[in-house]
Amino acid sequence: MAVNGPMGRDVRDCALMLDAMCGAREVDTSADPLAYHGESRGHEESFLAAAERAAWPARVAWSRDLGGISPVDDEVAAICERAARRFQSDGGGTLVDVCPDLS
Repeated sequence: MAVNGPMGRDVRDCALMLDAMCGAREVDTSADPLAYHGESRGHEESFLAAAERAAWPARVAWSRDLGGISPVDDEVAAICERAARRFQSDGGGTLVDVCPDLS
């Protein structure tokens, strides 16, 4: 599998990587022009802290085949759709069947 850039095993790994790359830390970073400033997201919080308190999303977009431009085997599509519908049944969110305009 080819990957451009860093990769993690799970959400926690990716959050740790983002904290390291962006410089989120518990000290005053106002003098560091490359540091990540949590207030730009509206609060002071690391990516790891946000990942550890994660909640189900309110809406999840779903498309079986991106409007026909990416053919998908019926069995694979059914498995993916069942997984997507779990957001609705387990998390109480809304599954929205949409396709972005990729023209």
